[in-house]
Amino acid sequence: MRDRSVDLLSAAGLALAAVAAVWAGAPVALTTVLGVPLVLLAPGYVWTEVFFDSGLGAEIRAALSVALSLTVTALGGVLLYVAGVQLDRASWVALLAATTLIGAAVAAVLRARVRTDPPAQSPARRSVQRISVTQAVRLGLAAVIGAAAVGVAVHSAQVQAQPAFTQLAVNQLLAAPGTAQIVVGNHEQRPQQYRVVASTDGVVSSTWTITVADGGGWRHLVPAGPGQRLAVDVYRGTSGGSPYRHVTITIPPVGAR
Repeated sequence: MRDRSVDLLSAAGLALAAVAAVWAGAPVALTTVLGVPLVLLAPGYVWTEVFFDSGLGAEIRAALSVALSLTVTALGGVLLYVAGVQLDRASWVALLAATTLIGAAVAAVLRARVRTDPPAQSPARRSVQRISVTQAVRLGLAAVIGAAAVGVAVHSAQVQAQPAFTQLAVNQLLAAPGTAQIVVGNHEQRPQQYRVVASTDGVVSSTWTITVADGGGWRHLVPAGPGQRLAVDVYRGTSGGSPYRHVTITIPPVGAR
């Protein structure tokens, strides 16, 4: 079976099926069934065929397949992140499917070049799996690459910059009729100066210049009568330009629900 490359064709078919399922918007259950072996087995299996000869036992081959698959996933995720590619389901499937298809093609070419079968081994020799020095070096290199890839992925996730933003909220206080509360929250990852402008029915009523520490907030009560339209604009810094944040509310008339 292996001489006919059925295993390589199966890995390539799995990759193509996963791509087709994602492209067609298949149910999550189906994409999961196809995605799990694509993440944990297929890429590593075909590249084990490329980097190691066909004399490996089933246990070592399975361990190498899983290790190389996880290496491909970790390194590929880092490369996609560095390239600015969104890490969604489509990009992951494209990465793993392409890696599997390329590996299967290379392994098939290498198999085609082998014209003679390996010498038959006696049952006593087959019971003991041995690897050569070259295979041991390759195995160690694969382990080092896998560990480094996982370390880089974990480090990248830890140092990944979080988006900076400013929060603005305006709400009517039921406990204090005739007033509304302005809330400004700073999540810009540094202290930030703001200019806050409140307008009632289109007329500027109050202006504040404030400095808010990173992770801190500012609250202020303003008059807000029934039926009035209250608008609040927040500017970063003290200069003009377009508002950085804008909120408008209309205070319900008395008796309205």
